[in-house]
Amino acid sequence: MRHIILLFHLMLGAGLLQAQIRFIKVDPTNDVFAIKNFGSSMVDVSGYRLCSKFVYAPGPLSALTLESGSLMLGSGDTVMVSGFAIDDAAADVGLYLPTGAFSDPNNMVDFMQYGSAGNGRESVAAAKGIWTAGQYIMGEGPYTFVGGGEDLGAGFWINNFMAEAEYVAELSGSQEVLPVMTMGSGKVYLDLTGDTLKLMGHFGNLRGEFNPNVAGGSHIHMGYAGQNGGIQIELVPTLDADLHGGIYEMVNNTFGLTPEQKTALQNRQMYVNIHTTVSPPGEIRGQILPNTAARYMTNLFGSNEVPSRISEGSGALALDLLGDQLTVTGAFMNLDGEFNENVAGGAHLHLGMAGENGGIDLHLHASVNADGKSGVFEADSNTFTLTQDQMMALRARNYYANIHTTKYAPGEIRGQVGKIAKVRFRAHLSGSNEVPVVNSMGTGEVLLELVDSMLMVSGSFQHLSSDFNENVAGGAHLHMGYAGRNGGIAFHLEPTLGPDNRSGKFEVANNIFVLDSAQMMALMGRQFYVNIHTQKYPSGELRGQVLPEGAYFFNAFLSGTNQVTPVLTTGLGGLKAEIRGGKMVVSGSFMNLGSEFNENVAGGAHLHLAMAGSNGPIKFHLHPTLDTDGRSGVFEAANNVFDLSDGMKDTLKARGVYANIHTNDNRPGEIRGQLLHEATLYFNATLSGSSQPKAVNSTGHGAIMFELTGDQLMGSGSFADLSSDFNPDIAGGSHIHGNFAGLNGGILFHLHPDLAPDNRSGKFALMDNTFTLTPGMMDSLKSRMLYVNIHTADYNPGEIRGQILPQAMAYFTTTMAGKNEVQPVSSTGSGALKLELNGNRLTLTGGFENLTGEFNHDIAGGSHLHMGQAGMNGGIQKELHADVAPSGKMGVYQADSNTYMLTEDQLTALMNGMLYFNLHSTEYAPGELRGQILPESNFFPSDEATIMMPADGMTIEIAGNPDSLFMASWTPASEPDGNILAYHWQVALDPGFNIIVQDVNVGPSTVFAVNFAEIDTFLMMAGLGIGDTLSLYHRAVATDGSVCTNGMGASVHLVRGVLTPIDPALLNQFEVKLFPSPVQDYANLQIYAPQAGLTHLRVVDMLGRELYQTTWQLSSGINSKKLDFRNAEGGVYMIQLQLEGLPLKTLKLMK
Repeated sequence: MRHIILLFHLMLGAGLLQAQIRFIKVDPTNDVFAIKNFGSSMVDVSGYRLCSKFVYAPGPLSALTLESGSLMLGSGDTVMVSGFAIDDAAADVGLYLPTGAFSDPNNMVDFMQYGSAGNGRESVAAAKGIWTAGQYIMGEGPYTFVGGGEDLGAGFWINNFMAEAEYVAELSGSQEVLPVMTMGSGKVYLDLTGDTLKLMGHFGNLRGEFNPNVAGGSHIHMGYAGQNGGIQIELVPTLDADLHGGIYEMVNNTFGLTPEQKTALQNRQMYVNIHTTVSPPGEIRGQILPNTAARYMTNLFGSNEVPSRISEGSGALALDLLGDQLTVTGAFMNLDGEFNENVAGGAHLHLGMAGENGGIDLHLHASVNADGKSGVFEADSNTFTLTQDQMMALRARNYYANIHTTKYAPGEIRGQVGKIAKVRFRAHLSGSNEVPVVNSMGTGEVLLELVDSMLMVSGSFQHLSSDFNENVAGGAHLHMGYAGRNGGIAFHLEPTLGPDNRSGKFEVANNIFVLDSAQMMALMGRQFYVNIHTQKYPSGELRGQVLPEGAYFFNAFLSGTNQVTPVLTTGLGGLKAEIRGGKMVVSGSFMNLGSEFNENVAGGAHLHLAMAGSNGPIKFHLHPTLDTDGRSGVFEAANNVFDLSDGMKDTLKARGVYANIHTNDNRPGEIRGQLLHEATLYFNATLSGSSQPKAVNSTGHGAIMFELTGDQLMGSGSFADLSSDFNPDIAGGSHIHGNFAGLNGGILFHLHPDLAPDNRSGKFALMDNTFTLTPGMMDSLKSRMLYVNIHTADYNPGEIRGQILPQAMAYFTTTMAGKNEVQPVSSTGSGALKLELNGNRLTLTGGFENLTGEFNHDIAGGSHLHMGQAGMNGGIQKELHADVAPSGKMGVYQADSNTYMLTEDQLTALMNGMLYFNLHSTEYAPGELRGQILPESNFFPSDEATIMMPADGMTIEIAGNPDSLFMASWTPASEPDGNILAYHWQVALDPGFNIIVQDVNVGPSTVFAVNFAEIDTFLMMAGLGIGDTLSLYHRAVATDGSVCTNGMGASVHLVRGVLTPIDPALLNQFEVKLFPSPVQDYANLQIYAPQAGLTHLRVVDMLGRELYQTTWQLSSGINSKKLDFRNAEGGVYMIQLQLEGLPLKTLKLMK
């Protein structure tokens, strides 16, 4: 006989919700039926009809014997009738509307069956959706309904034995040690008469198959809630055919107990456990508690503390309330610290919702083991008489259990007291979980209990940065979406707001929801999140992914900024890692990659071993489910479960694991995220020489990730490739300082690195770099006024530095300097900016100082973001808001007044290096300080810009035609970050370029030309007479518009001659020959010149595209030159010649 019995709960149609007329008792022996109105309005049931096994009552209810009550049923009223004979052993009973066919589901009001399945109108009830085919109530009647108006199915009915049984065990995965994610459930009723224990019950919907190989598969064990114990009694189930459910029949499950077992049963020290193929230690379990009591439970984990804590400790409590007597039993184990009885006894029930701390209300009395790290709570010493207020608090989820230790005096493990649930979930609320990230100090936590198909939500939030926004569809919701991805509203949460409108509670009575099967699957698949909307952040200020309870959790924010060499990409993602015992479950998503996911890189997604700022080997292969575009995907929990050793747990706790996603265009990784413990906020310091106020051209790099929890700032990361040795003589060598980007500040904290043998790299361990912030320091952190600085032997003030910034999709930087202006200006000023991009929201902070002029507010506010590439000027895009000192010489940009929403064009310009900062002063109205906005971290261009013409040491006479050109050309530099380069041509009086007399920005060109007339003026002003020689030094400087690198200098000797305009008629005396044509490799150019002169030669194709250009100093007579066409494509080329600025000849050549 197949039996499926579930604790079954379905959503009702609108019509059923109006009435909710239900059987609440059926007594087959006496043929008595009790019917209750669970609805809100009166219903006349006098015409309702009964049917059993296709046999109909002799008439409507009005024709039967009225035992009590009235057939005019008011809200909450009950009527009892008799006189319709039904089968005592097995039958169905259906309740129908006054008219209509009994076979029509629309006419059925309620249904139940007992003794066996498949009776009478079972198929009609199944079609109606109020009963599951195959369900029935076991045992002898009378049968009593113990559910509410919306509760459907056999799981809400009990038989006579169940009603009178002394004990009950409600089975769920949440009671296993450690909790098991399963929809399996069951109930076992037990009655003790003398030494004889009789039991009956049911279980179903197991995830795995019942496993008889585990000593028979199901047992009564000895152990308190929260601890495992040995088998005492082997139970004998009657299994369903699919092995995913079954029943316990009393005839097969009657046992004699020893005195020790009887005592343990009475002391709540026994539990029922069912073992399966998926979870051999046990998939569902239930503590045996008094049947007549209201029963509650809690699981104890460090993750439930406020703030969340990493601890291997765990435990559980079972609580039963009989009248006003509360009995608490349970156990804890594996504490990191020792039980601390000096904290008011060490264990308590506190008053407070999930997410908030509250005062002690009841002192629990633990029997602690000798190791101080485990213990039990026995019934005799933990029974309390509750007041009405305390009983209300218990039902309202306003109690939590807390265990205090020597390591964590405020509490190491904690658990919110709630119903015995199939699965208990929690959502840790933080702005860092939002997409995009929100920099909020708000906190909170939500407990979600899945009881049957009913989701019960409770918890709290506080410290919002602005008022709760009920105009956003009520303001708080359960959305459907993986971590790292936004989704639509599934359920509207109803908070009870605090007086400040920036805090609130979710009271369980107002936040109960019925899930359909799809929603149930999504919940189990980690696809729900809580979101709280505010006035400042209408899209959401606090968010928390709904995850099953666990010991501790890690988050990874995936972005290109976290790569060791940052990648500028729109790609984003988020991961959650749940740790339970030796298992880690990973879930989340990614989206908007710059190129397609590359599964050819060892599968394409992994967890690697290394600290922030360093790369490391693959440890675990992640398994994404890709979207059709190949640039987005999700990590489903079921496909990403990993075994953890104790050593691997230690690596996780040390923040030594990161997630990496590889793509076609970025094989080493496009987006990456360090696995960090749950925190209020996360911050990132990207270390580079360009972040120093006076930018340092250093090969050094690194990153430190910071976690802010309460007033604790915890840092972990690494650095490498310093240009010189780490210098511990500078107050230890590395610190957190206080000031904005671009400005220096004093040391606030000493960082403690573990140096590598080369003394040029190192790691920052979390345990050595945890700091307590004062309120003022907290404000500085939120204001972006803290930075990391690493000092070295060659750079005592600091070689690499990183501003501590909130998490963002991308970071940008710029160094302010007068030499970045077009054209360069001689300014004593300096400064820097850091910019954070989240979506299209740009936040800008930094500072400047020592301006030559005063900040000029009259020029459209004084400072702006302009559009234009390095070396070119462009129009204003955003007016910035500087807080300028009274002197007018220095100022800062604060986040609150410099946050902007970018247009698509502005966002595109930013991503392509086409925005620059410009500051106007009274001395330099067009701009005194400028810097190109470029991705962090920004390394210097190469030093390859080498002067080619004129040749080093060449002597040039400045004589003849005043329009003749002096042309300097140089080889191009390379740009390690791929930024657009511009060049300066600088001229100095000394080889060290200490006395620069000319600095010209020539844009992207590698050639600069100046006519002889200008040079002659310069030579004359320098005091040179005709025939005098001046030795000058010139060089090309490569700049990305923010930082620059000097090329190798060259000398040139200028002889001041006599300028006389060239006679155009003289051009006719020049003879030019070009051969061969067509050419293969080299063409020969021959020029007969009647007098010396400077020729400019340019080779272009027929589309005007330049092949190359050069200058050529002709001497009087025949001059020859080879032109290289080896790499030129086939076609026609034009060779254009100019002499002293005048057109000389254009020749055609074929290849």
